Amino acid sequence: MINKDNFNIVLEKLGFTKTKEVYSKKYNNGAVLKADFKNKKLIYPKEIKKGSETTTNFSQNENFVVFECVNNLLQKEYKPDNIELEQVYGKIKKEDGGGRADVVVKDNENQVLLIIECKTFGHEFNIHWQKTLHDGDQLFRYLTNKRETQFLSLYSSGLVDDKVVQKYHLISL
Repeated sequence: MINKDNFNIVLEKLGFTKTKEVYSKKYNNGAVLKADFKNKKLIYPKEIKKGSETTTNFSQNENFVVFECVNNLLQKEYKPDNIELEQVYGKIKKEDGGGRADVVVKDNENQVLLIIECKTFGHEFNIHWQKTLHDGDQLFRYLTNKRETQFLSLYSSGLVDDKVVQKYHLISL
């Protein structure tokens, strides 16, 4: 699991450079991701839209997974303009099909290509995958609001045997 104690190691393994207490990484498309350890802030490129600021701090281990996920998307040259964090669906009430999707990737026509729900590595990820298989869980609730979505993904990453490991399930629609 990625947490406050090993997040700096994860960033180093992902190619971030450290200047004072800030780790940063610049991508081919000019986007820059930063992790400010002094202020405990995760800083995303301004082009990435945010429905809320809940994933921009060090308060929850899941926030580190979201940050690592965005790193992978930018590394694969997705445009920051096509990435949204904490997009609100419905009225936030689970029973209404609502909630906040961790990461939404749109295509060049501004249609939802991929909805990613991030979970901490191991137990939490496994529990939510079983819930997804059983009743659709969060991912399929989001789908009820964005039927044009082409893919859903349950995503996790962790530090295992000194390596950053990703685990995910991708559902094609």
